[in-house]
Amino acid sequence: MPSLEDRKNLVLQLVLEEFIRTGKSVSSRVITEKIGRWKGSTIRYEMQKLKESGLLEDEHFSSGKIPTEEAFLWYVKRLIDEELFIIPDQYKRILSRVIDEVDTFQDAKKKIIRLLSEITCSSAVYFSEDDGLEIFSLKNIFLGQKNIDTEKILSLISLIDEMENIMRKNFSKLNKGRICILIGSQLPYGKSAGVSFSSIKISNPKDFVIGTINPIRSRYDILFGVLKEIEYMLNDFCN
Repeated sequence: MPSLEDRKNLVLQLVLEEFIRTGKSVSSRVITEKIGRWKGSTIRYEMQKLKESGLLEDEHFSSGKIPTEEAFLWYVKRLIDEELFIIPDQYKRILSRVIDEVDTFQDAKKKIIRLLSEITCSSAVYFSEDDGLEIFSLKNIFLGQKNIDTEKILSLISLIDEMENIMRKNFSKLNKGRICILIGSQLPYGKSAGVSFSSIKISNPKDFVIGTINPIRSRYDILFGVLKEIEYMLNDFCN
C-alpha cells in the first residue's frame, strides 16, 4: 500500500499531466478513472488537501482543480532530479540531420537554436557573455495559451527587455550540463506573462546558454529532453 505522501504525490502528478495535456481544470472523477484502484472519496480528499497546501486551486465556473505555480515547481524539480526526460525519435532525427549538414560549430549552434524554437513551439534563447542575447520566434510563446490580453503582451515585452540583465546576473551561477528553470514569479513579469524560462549551460569551446521561453503549461519532460540532446550533440560535434 502506498504511503500517504506517495498517494498525494501521485494525485498531484496526474493532475499536472492532465492539465498540461488539455489546458482544462481536472475533476476528481478523471483522476479516479486514471488510478482505478482508489475510491472517488479518497481522490477528492487528496485533492482538497493539495488545495489547502497551495498546490491546487479552484478554477472559476468549474468544479475541477488546476495546478498552481508551486505545483509546477514541484513537478519540474522532480523531473530534473530524477532525469525523467523524453526525447522523441523524430526530434533526434531532425537534430541529427542538421548536425550532418553543417561544417562548423558556429553554423551547427545557430541552426540548432533556431530548430529548438520550432520543435518545442517556444521562443529559443541564446546567450554568451561575448555575443550577448538572441531570441528567436517570440510568437511561439503564445501558442496554446488562453486569454491572451494586453497585460500578458506588455508583461512579455517587459520580460524580454530584462532578459539580458537576467542572463548576465545569473550566468556564472549556472551549472554546466544541468537543466535550470525559472517559472512564473521567479522571473520579472513572468507570472503576469504566464511563462517560464528553461535553459542549459554548454561549454564548447566557450560557455554559452541555450534555452526557451515557453508557456508555464508545457511538456517539460520533452523540453528538457530536447535541451539535453542538443547539449550532447553540440559536445559530440566538437570531439
